[in-house]
Amino acid sequence: MSLLLQEQENLPDCFVLRPPTMADVPGVVALLNANWRKLQGTEPFTEEEVRGDWSEPGFDLATEARLITTSAGQIVAHIDFVCRTPFVRGMVWARTHPDYGDLGCGTRLTRWGEEAVRAKMGAAPDDARLTIECSNLAQDQAAADLLLGLVYLHSRSVYSLKIE
Repeated sequence: MSLLLQEQENLPDCFVLRPPTMADVPGVVALLNANWRKLQGTEPFTEEEVRGDWSEPGFDLATEARLITTSAGQIVAHIDFVCRTPFVRGMVWARTHPDYGDLGCGTRLTRWGEEAVRAKMGAAPDDARLTIECSNLAQDQAAADLLLGLVYLHSRSVYSLKIE
């Protein structure tokens, strides 16, 4: 079975899972801001920020990120991860458009992220303690429920100072 067909597994037929390209930046920013607007009432993401993140040295857009789109091409969910040497901790970050919640997109992307991080962790030292971390805003109960349902444990909270 091809990798693309494996990635499509457990995804409704009306959706496509694929790697993003730089041409997807505006759509990803729109998705992220729609998610943030619902949760916090702000739109903090910019195209420059996403392009910068995707251009970081060592980040491979083709293997470390995925999008879910409708069959018409609208971006409805996004995930990327970081897992660098010594490959003991993976940081996974995913968001779903608020209009597309409860359709399995978040679960499928999280599972994809886990599989991709685990593949990189194969290069970790044999005796290493391995962790995969996912983050979400405190207001995002749907994301918390999804992660708890996938057997993630809530292990910490972050406090941020908003500077205006």
